[in-house]
Amino acid sequence: MIIRNFREKDIGEIFALYNKCMIADRVDYDFFMQYLLLSPNFSPEGLFVAEDGSRITGWTLGETVFREFDPWGDHVKKNSGRGFLMAPATEDHTTGMKLIAAAENYLAAQNCKQIRCAIPGYTLFPNGIDEKNYPQLHQLLLDAGYEISEYSYSMERSLENYSTPEKIRLTAEKLAAQGIIADTCRINDLPGLRHLLAESDLKNWMHLVLRKAEQKKLDEAVVLRNQEKLLGYCQYNYFGTPERIGPFGIAPEIRGKGAGTVMIAKLLEIMSEKNFKHVWFASCSEGLIDFYAGNGLQVFRKKSIFEKKIQ
Repeated sequence: MIIRNFREKDIGEIFALYNKCMIADRVDYDFFMQYLLLSPNFSPEGLFVAEDGSRITGWTLGETVFREFDPWGDHVKKNSGRGFLMAPATEDHTTGMKLIAAAENYLAAQNCKQIRCAIPGYTLFPNGIDEKNYPQLHQLLLDAGYEISEYSYSMERSLENYSTPEKIRLTAEKLAAQGIIADTCRINDLPGLRHLLAESDLKNWMHLVLRKAEQKKLDEAVVLRNQEKLLGYCQYNYFGTPERIGPFGIAPEIRGKGAGTVMIAKLLEIMSEKNFKHVWFASCSEGLIDFYAGNGLQVFRKKSIFEKKIQ
């Protein structure tokens, strides 16, 4: 077996191996190509392949953020001492260890002092490894010296026979009396959204709003508004996955008043009316589980975020 760098002829094999190994995070070919291999920060020098004879038995990707792209996208500081490791797609422990070592050497040469086991960007690929679905891979990372720094939680709920809970409905009425309502996003909201997102936790996500506008799909987003300004934003159909919801964000001055829960309930109501049967999102911290549970969302994946110092 040899460890070598990626070649363009490998694309089909590494795609198939990814879907074989990452059973809970499968993607289609166009998605794999667009958001991994065509990422502006992708470098073939960081993608390592394990080859046994003429067969690829594993691969992994080490990536640094060396180019800030999309002015409304992910503003990660350029190579600020942190590298990113895509968990190895392999079924063999020894192969996985060799691939990780190759990626670590590459990242060290890029002046990275710490590695996070995730791909930077939009959590389109796994932003952590859940032990339930990937016990061998979870153990591989522990054996390779990685430590769990935090957990990321995925949540879901059914929309069968959905109706807004009475408590949330009463909160919505109270807010409406103050002139604050959750409503479908409109084109005239874009200037206000730019200001809102620039001042909120969603400052790196304006490109999602623009994508909806370009596709004439602003009706897939919900805003929280009063007469003077926009106070919140959420959406469904995240990067072409219709039932995936998020991100969610509200202005600091409205937090703690139930407005975020009302806004999400409105999104779920719209989706239910359009005959969606299920919704989910990929990632939140432990501290937000109870908030999302207010709308009936429940944890279905707990993912370990692995990190390692290498210098």
